[in-house]
Amino acid sequence: MRATVWKAAIGCGVVLAGCGGGSSHPDGGLTGGGVALDDYASAVVTAICQRAVDCSLYPNVATCAATRGIADGTPNLAFEVDIVKQGLARYDPVAAAACLDALPRTCWTLSDWILEKWQFFATSICRKVFTGAVPPGGACCGGIMCTTQMCNVGGSCAPEPLVSLGGHCDSNANLQCDFDLVCSPEGRCEGLLPIGASCPDVTWQVCAPPAGCPIAGPTPGICTARPDEGEPCDVNDPNPCLRLDDYCDPDTDICTRRIPAGAPCTSINVYPCVRFAPCTNGVCTPAPALGDPCRSDGTCFDLRCVDNVCSPWPTAAPGVCGL
Repeated sequence: MRATVWKAAIGCGVVLAGCGGGSSHPDGGLTGGGVALDDYASAVVTAICQRAVDCSLYPNVATCAATRGIADGTPNLAFEVDIVKQGLARYDPVAAAACLDALPRTCWTLSDWILEKWQFFATSICRKVFTGAVPPGGACCGGIMCTTQMCNVGGSCAPEPLVSLGGHCDSNANLQCDFDLVCSPEGRCEGLLPIGASCPDVTWQVCAPPAGCPIAGPTPGICTARPDEGEPCDVNDPNPCLRLDDYCDPDTDICTRRIPAGAPCTSINVYPCVRFAPCTNGVCTPAPALGDPCRSDGTCFDLRCVDNVCSPWPTAAPGVCGL
């Protein structure tokens, strides 16, 4: 699985910098048209945070965007726009708008939030956003720069583009499989295993997220998805339900929608409230959000307390390529 996660992260590094900007619908989707390069970073964060709000992770987009939470884990957007401005990659503003328009509106899963974000931005529609300008063998510090979309660990663009399903691959990072494919011991790019497939205990075979390969329970050794809302769940499982906005009700052993802010709750339940409003004195009580008063560091929800006000974390400085 480690190799698959690494590949997904590379794919997002190739693409994510192009996915942003533009005016938006209330649900976070763009209205179409193009996205200016200087606008894409804020649009990417807004789109991701809108998903987080939809999944009851944050009370509003502004609070999410100011945290070190869900919007983190993305590539350094300021760094990537700088790569474009240096002429080391080309940016397609229309493709950027199309990428964010394709963002699914359903709630991502808990255990795979970060991975599924990478997966989306590595899809073919989002990978049209950037075209690298550095040829194979040229110096690089990110796949965004390379015509082959792959920057090897040694800092040079991979000699070949990513290999499609059924193509030949090798273990020397010269012929890497495309996103959502794995290289078999026979040197062929194969797809991830679907739900219901047998998942033998071998390192190169991986269940397609959000499925996993349980070693115990009712379906050991079978690619199995976590229970959806309304389905039976195991309250002792650390991640018992498929959806971020569900919890496993210990009274019914059913995946149930989390209790909204302001509603009554019982503290004996396992995290029954939405994430930003923990059960306090029998009520799902919102923690201080962006701009709210606070008493000390730690009282704000995923933010820092500055001068008794919940404030954003500092923006990360652009990375340094060093070429």
